[in-house]
Amino acid sequence: MVFSATRSNDLGELGFLRDPRRLCVAITRARRGLVLVGDARTLRSSHHWTALIESCESRGCFVDARQLYASASDADKTLDETQP
Repeated sequence: MVFSATRSNDLGELGFLRDPRRLCVAITRARRGLVLVGDARTLRSSHHWTALIESCESRGCFVDARQLYASASDADKTLDETQP
C-alpha cells in the first residue's frame, strides 16, 4: 500500500494528518507492505509521526529523497561519461 502524507510547509502544519487516527489507518490497513511518502521535516511536528519515522530509521527502512536524487545524479554523471 502506498500512503501519501505529502503535507509540506515551513510552519510544520499537518492539517488532517495531525489526527493520530490517520496514522493508525495508514499503518494498519497495509497487508503486505507500506510505502509512506511524505516530508519528514513537516511530519516530525507530531510526536506520533516522529515515533514512526524514528522507528523506520532505526530499522533501516527510511529513505531520504535527497539520497535518491544524489544517487540518480551520480548515475547520470556516470552515464554521461560513457557516452561519446
